[in-house]
Amino acid sequence: MTKMHAGLRDRWCSALRSGRYEPGTACLRSAEPDGTSRFDPLGVLCDIVAVAGGGGEWRIDGDDAEVWSFRYESGAGYGDGVTSGGHWWRHFPPDTLLRAAGLDVPPALAVQTLAESGLTHAAIADWLENHL
Repeated sequence: MTKMHAGLRDRWCSALRSGRYEPGTACLRSAEPDGTSRFDPLGVLCDIVAVAGGGGEWRIDGDDAEVWSFRYESGAGYGDGVTSGGHWWRHFPPDTLLRAAGLDVPPALAVQTLAESGLTHAAIADWLENHL
């Protein structure tokens, strides 16, 4: 089991508590008809890596204008030189991002399950601080 980078975990928790991210489930990021984006907690992780210039990138999916896809190529101190082979991800972060962040798949799946069970972003941030 790897250890998640503490600085990144702290930024993720702060972002989850910030109120800037409308909660969503079933995909990393979705678009509402009014243009508002909704993020599941793993989508928030993807977004803070992308915003930090960490090699992540969002795009509206060509076949579904309500769902965004994410690609991770390398990253600002997180896994420099890794690539997702140009693949775009909709429902779960690229394994390259997880490895670079030091986040294993089982805890990432747990976060996804917590979100789908109705926990708030703030409650998930509490869980992250206690378990990662």
